Amino acid sequence: MKSFFSWLVGEEYIPKNPALKLKQTKQPKRLRNALTEEELEIFKNACKTLREKTIVEFLVSTGCRLSEVVNANIKDINWSEKSLYVIGKGDKQRKVYFNTRTKLLLKSYLESRNDNNEALFVTSKKPNSRLGARSIQRELKNISNRTNSEKSIFPHLMRHTFATHKLNSGMSLSVLQHIMGHDNPATTQIYASLNEENILHEYRRVS
Repeated sequence: MKSFFSWLVGEEYIPKNPALKLKQTKQPKRLRNALTEEELEIFKNACKTLREKTIVEFLVSTGCRLSEVVNANIKDINWSEKSLYVIGKGDKQRKVYFNTRTKLLLKSYLESRNDNNEALFVTSKKPNSRLGARSIQRELKNISNRTNSEKSIFPHLMRHTFATHKLNSGMSLSVLQHIMGHDNPATTQIYASLNEENILHEYRRVS
């Protein structure tokens, strides 16, 4: 209604906007439930190829956005530090980190390739071009179908799972904000919203 009346005023069909003081309605925030540790292990075990295993581990280990994974390059990896420079929103560069399991999988995956592409992940068929966003989404969907899970699994859910698990493990919001590349701390705060998994985790931690 606000948009409609604004248009009427703009086109000079009416002299005054009667909806000017109407407050904007806000949609309630709906958090996607992060994968539990059990669900994540089931998902990992459903991976068949080395590339599938590496992509999944990389996503859940770094918390990267899908676009950041697509644009990641081999030369930006610091193997000794287990870190990688990625380009996030607003063309901003930041450093993300990965665990030892991810490092070993990345090494194995890269050694299995017979191409000279600078991209971290490439297509399996020649000319082995950079793996696109839709291909990664399709890869996760195929893995998900093997688990017979009712939960829809997609790249951003892996990022959400990373953030939730890190907070549950005691990582501070400020550190998580930096790792995830959030400009606004309120965005990171969303992951700290209490849900049943967080409550159960804290209960068991202090029991």
